[in-house]
Amino acid sequence: MKKYVSDEINEKTLEGLNNNAHYLILAGTGCGKTYFVKNTLREFVLGNSKRLLVLTHRASLKKQTKADIDNADMVYGFYDDDDLQVINYQSLLEQEDGFLDSFDYIVCDEAHYFTNDSWNGRTQDEFEIIKNSKSIKIYMTATYKTFMKLFNKTDKVEMLYKQYGIDFNLSNMDKNIRTIYKTTDEDKYLAFIQQRENKTLSIYSSAQSAYEATLKLKDSIFNCSKSNKNYSKHRDDKAMSYLEENKKFEDKVLCSTTAIEGGVDIIDTKLDLIGFNGYFSKDAVEQIAGRKRFIYEDDVLDFVVLEPSKGSKSKRISDILKDLSDVSRAELDGIETILKERKNKSSIPHWARVEDNKDVTIDYTKVEKMKDELEWLYEIKEDGISDYLAEIHGLLGCNIVDLDLKDLEVDIFEKFLDKKMFKKYNEDVKGYVGKEYALQDEFKEFLKANYGLRAGDGSKGKSIGIDTINGFFIDNNVPYEIVSASKECKINDKRKKLTYWEVIEII
Repeated sequence: MKKYVSDEINEKTLEGLNNNAHYLILAGTGCGKTYFVKNTLREFVLGNSKRLLVLTHRASLKKQTKADIDNADMVYGFYDDDDLQVINYQSLLEQEDGFLDSFDYIVCDEAHYFTNDSWNGRTQDEFEIIKNSKSIKIYMTATYKTFMKLFNKTDKVEMLYKQYGIDFNLSNMDKNIRTIYKTTDEDKYLAFIQQRENKTLSIYSSAQSAYEATLKLKDSIFNCSKSNKNYSKHRDDKAMSYLEENKKFEDKVLCSTTAIEGGVDIIDTKLDLIGFNGYFSKDAVEQIAGRKRFIYEDDVLDFVVLEPSKGSKSKRISDILKDLSDVSRAELDGIETILKERKNKSSIPHWARVEDNKDVTIDYTKVEKMKDELEWLYEIKEDGISDYLAEIHGLLGCNIVDLDLKDLEVDIFEKFLDKKMFKKYNEDVKGYVGKEYALQDEFKEFLKANYGLRAGDGSKGKSIGIDTINGFFIDNNVPYEIVSASKECKINDKRKKLTYWEVIEII
């Protein structure tokens, strides 16, 4: 039986909480986190004349959270001016001294923010002032493993609720995930989205990419963070306000950055495709995949992934290894050693921070994020994001469709089907088979150059045989097989045996 947060955390549980511990709620979509906050927790807090602060990490989520709380059935009413407030983490450092301590309870929603957004250079300070506040602190997230590393060994951390199987399934809802499509070609990615009948949520790793996609896709809208200096002016504020209020968008395609990834729910049966365009962190992939809420039995969803290249992933791995090596050296020899080696003496490494007293120290929210990203890169280095999506949704390999290899099927059909492929060219071959022949080397070069085929051991130079080619076809669901055949014939009054390959279509 499914369990929900409010099934496990009741008034008696809340009465036993204290400000000496950090309480965790680890749950994905459909587990009742929002219901718990706006009903169970809020009624308890306000009913006991206490104060509650809810922290979110995105402006759109803050607006949706406030709307959800305001619309909840509740005895005591909604107090957004004093006893109950919803604000973003990013505004914490601008609050007056004692602001956090004025609240009896603090809910940290989407708590993975502290590591995922460590690039802003503020999350470590924000985490520390929350952690050290006198309030009772409750942290909620579905992607928790990296965030948990921020606590010290001396910190008392207690589990209030953990969704059963959350390490394998981020949702407490039954999801009808059908197919995952993948490609390495941006034009194929956009064409696939454009030809779909229903709505698509297409997520991009940069605001520039998301904006440029809206210039190519018909009936599309653009979203990014309101704080993006270069592209926020193109943001469709009206459409995003409609999404926040109604949990759906009206246009055919919503092109967005990960500004939409956390907590913004979409309830719309017409949305049946979520796209990933670019390189994303593991947490971002999991959060984006959970943006659609499944309410109806006949609701369905597909994914399409524009896979980052292996070269870009390898380079990122090298960069992170170098950074982590520098962090280790800084811990042993002092950060001044690293600073002296930098070409630009006035800049600091991206994993460092400047304290109020001007000392340069290591920002461990960024270090933990780098470690987590390195592990993620090793996981997707060969197979890609699409295979991970299949894994977390319990799909088989047959549910992954390679859009690039669809072209391969057409190419084989047009160029090599019904042709005999010989090892080498000679006049005897030409005279016997006429024009309907090809060379084996030509066929292998076609597979290597266009579709990345390599020898069985992965090397570029080693010869490629029938077994390697057929294994490649099987792995990629290509409905063809190469067979070897031969036939004796009489050429110039001499009997000769001609050996060749043929492409056989598997029905």
